[in-house]
Amino acid sequence: MSCVVIEDRFYVSGRLAERTTDWYSQEKGNVWYFGEATANIDENGHITSTEGSWEAGRDGARAGIFMPARPKLGQSSGRSSTRGTLRITSGSRPAGER
Repeated sequence: MSCVVIEDRFYVSGRLAERTTDWYSQEKGNVWYFGEATANIDENGHITSTEGSWEAGRDGARAGIFMPARPKLGQSSGRSSTRGTLRITSGSRPAGER
């Protein structure tokens, strides 16, 4: 399955603190999450950690539905990147409700 690559950058006080590459794909309307490569960066621009990085198919990690094609009210979903570590959760609720 081909993936779209999303490059994400997080800045603190104008300094790059984290860069992440995420992989997504769409099949039958569902958006699938295939992993991420994360790098935490110190004030000198050096990578200090890649913790949280994972890729479907490696070390037991599996792709999962990030956003269902037809979500139902109140439905939530999450994706575990590796056994026991929840990476992303999402849900739906009525418009205007927080």
